[in-house]
Amino acid sequence: MKFKILLTVFCFFSLLHTFEISGRVVNEDKEPLGNVIISNHGIVVISNHKGYFRLEEIAEQDTINFHKIGFADKNIIAQNIRAKIVLSSSAIEIDGILVNAEKYRFVFPEIANKIVIEVTNPTENSVAEILSKVPSLQMKGVDMIGEKQTISLLGHKAKHTLIMLDGVPLNSAGQDFDLSSIPAEIIANIEIIKNNVQTGSGSMAGIININTKKTDGQFNFHIGQIIGSFGLQKYFLNSSIANAKFYSFLYLAQSSTENDFNFLNQSSSNNNLKNNEKNIKDFNFTFGANLLPFEIEYKCDLQKYDKQFLTPQNIDIYDGSSLAGFTNRQRITFSKALNNFFLNSNLFYFNEKSTYDNTASDWFSEKSHHYLAARGVNTKIAFNDEVFTSNFGINYKREDFEYLSESNPNSNIEALFEENLASFGDMKIRCDFFPLQTNFMLAGRVDKFSSFDDFTTFRISTDANYESIITTTIGGSYGSGFTVPSFYDLYWNDVQAHGNKNLKAEESKGFELFGKLEFADHYCKVSAYKNKIENLIHWCRVTNYWRPENIGIAEISNLEVDLQMNFKTVTCGSSYLQTVAYDKTVNGDFYDKYLPFIPKSKFQVYWELKVNNLATKINYARVGKQYTTPDQLSEELVMPAYDLTDVEVSYLFKWKKIDVRIVGVVKNIFNENYELYKYMPQPGRNWQLNFNLNYKK
Repeated sequence: MKFKILLTVFCFFSLLHTFEISGRVVNEDKEPLGNVIISNHGIVVISNHKGYFRLEEIAEQDTINFHKIGFADKNIIAQNIRAKIVLSSSAIEIDGILVNAEKYRFVFPEIANKIVIEVTNPTENSVAEILSKVPSLQMKGVDMIGEKQTISLLGHKAKHTLIMLDGVPLNSAGQDFDLSSIPAEIIANIEIIKNNVQTGSGSMAGIININTKKTDGQFNFHIGQIIGSFGLQKYFLNSSIANAKFYSFLYLAQSSTENDFNFLNQSSSNNNLKNNEKNIKDFNFTFGANLLPFEIEYKCDLQKYDKQFLTPQNIDIYDGSSLAGFTNRQRITFSKALNNFFLNSNLFYFNEKSTYDNTASDWFSEKSHHYLAARGVNTKIAFNDEVFTSNFGINYKREDFEYLSESNPNSNIEALFEENLASFGDMKIRCDFFPLQTNFMLAGRVDKFSSFDDFTTFRISTDANYESIITTTIGGSYGSGFTVPSFYDLYWNDVQAHGNKNLKAEESKGFELFGKLEFADHYCKVSAYKNKIENLIHWCRVTNYWRPENIGIAEISNLEVDLQMNFKTVTCGSSYLQTVAYDKTVNGDFYDKYLPFIPKSKFQVYWELKVNNLATKINYARVGKQYTTPDQLSEELVMPAYDLTDVEVSYLFKWKKIDVRIVGVVKNIFNENYELYKYMPQPGRNWQLNFNLNYKK
């Protein structure tokens, strides 16, 4: 009896000295680590996909072990465990296989509403095709290989979305960017941040940052062929090799297509594009080394193109026109990690030369040469610890532009340049009180231009996350942005249009609010955006020519709903984007009129089935009606809503270390007749067949 009493008392006092511990496991870059094994005397739990864990009835002096392949084990006394446990990466070799954590990518800090699209074994041909499946993005241009395709983010103009390649701006001089010029096979992932991002000119609607591949593993060899409608032929090869000291990646591709699709066009007597051939060659090379006290990386992207430049609009005028040229993008990056600090310096040089020839035309005979070059340096320093992250840096960029016309020398634009010097920084504070985690971020930037006034922009964002059976995240941001006029806006000069050297930069202020619910691998997200743009540039008719003026004020609001469910073999979801975009120019001719060429809505449903090595994807999208004129007086000029359905089927054969993948795609399977711009129709039903062979060690 006494023994039972003593045992009860002992157990009681033992329970007084046990407690519950919980926290989050992250890597050295403060990114969450899932599937970490946390153990103590036979009690084992595994961290979830966001790194969170919980252990019950633990004594204060117990030793807790944290284990994950690719990271050094860590043992911590229970009473010393903090809310965040950092595991250090550790390379290990097993039977000649190198295992290491992914190299640090220094681009943008993590924010709760950032979209990251991982690109593995892409079936798409370019960045444009990948992004066309994102509901909040609207592609502009003919949906075919070799045709120019730009992007509208949240209903804004294409020039208001800054396109970046490995963190380097591609269109900061007030122009749009052709996304079809970057092949899908060289992309590692794509980051999308919306609404007034602090990256300088052109980011009023947001940014799209394209991170290219460093390597595909220790050794990889990949070849493929794509054939399809309208004479499409594409051949590509990429290969990569890596070890602990260096890595390299090589990509070669050649594509050709006739693009002679049929269409209905009341402005022309023809109904198909007979002279619309496109020929493109790509070369991409990456080399990185860790032999020096710092890591060095070199990237080179070259593209040569020869295109019959015909468009469905005014087919009789441009039949026989052509555009030939090349793009050259080179960058060298130096980086160094020092405990919690990370240094990064990026030198870049981009240039493009092209010749446009329409001398065969009896209407508008023209032959001209275009030249655009950008060079500069970005230098950044980052600091990371458990509660505080900061990034500070400076960048310098010079852009040179030239336009020379053989047909009309009076319209020449010779030896122009623009210089931009900027300083920027952001600070992010994390406050983790399990299960509640909050983040607050402040970003600012000062830009000085050689031809414009100085610009000071900012962005404030915050979010809070509650981790439970249903994880809840809410947040928002408020910020400002600007876009400088393009060289064409400022200096264009021919018989039909004159530039305006007195143009001011467009400026914006706006906010976003969002909420997200997550349960297991399912989620539902709702986001609202509003942006006000001042000094909006419009091209207006003046006497007998066109001229750009700062006469516009626009307000653009969006509601976005995104739902996704992931099961064992099925992934499905739907997305809806509603846009309200009005001209708010006081005393203007079109006050409170809906802005042209902005769909009022976009709805998308997608479904993917994976059974063993067979995968099937079905994507349906409905795009709302668009006005084509600012006065909206004629219903005949309103483009109606249209529906598109794409189907993709793929099968993977595996033999030892060789994968053979066959992919069949049918776009616009119901042969919808639709337009993105008035009198610029899109192709009907078309198909592609993709053959891939991949060897990976």
